[in-house]
Amino acid sequence: MACEETPLDDRERLVTSLYHVHLPKLADSGVVTFYPEQRLVEPEATADALLPYLALAANDDVQTDEFSPGCESGVG
Repeated sequence: MACEETPLDDRERLVTSLYHVHLPKLADSGVVTFYPEQRLVEPEATADALLPYLALAANDDVQTDEFSPGCESGVG
C-alpha cells in the first residue's frame, strides 16, 4: 500500500495514533516537545541522535517502493 492513496478511514486512524500514542511517547522520551493544543511538535537537541536511523528508514522505504509493482521509482 506504499504507493496507493491511503483511504480516509486509515488516514484518520493513523493521525489519531500519531497524536495520542506516538507523539506523547516521543515527548516522554525527550525527543520532541509536543503541544497538543496548538498541534505543534518541536524537536529537541536529542532528536539529532535519531537522524542516522531516520535516514536508514527513509532509504528502506525508497527501496521498497522501487520494487513494488505499479509504483513509480522513489514515489510513495
